[in-house]
Amino acid sequence: MPDFDPDPNLPGYTYLRLADYLTAQIHAGRAMVVPRERGLVATWPSMGSFVTDATEPPAAAGAGNHSGDGDDLP
Repeated sequence: MPDFDPDPNLPGYTYLRLADYLTAQIHAGRAMVVPRERGLVATWPSMGSFVTDATEPPAAAGAGNHSGDGDDLP
């Protein structure tokens, strides 16, 4: 999928093009990829995905898949 082009000279409203792009990302199953890569969301098997503490630096936020034992929940 191509990256979103915010060029205001393209036809149509920019916000509608952005909405279409985001919808396509969600339908492609990519809605959680960037937040997870940035450490903003952590996913635990059989438990779900959770927003991490935004005050922590991304490297310390504990993003990624965990064992699911609950000991490392934020």
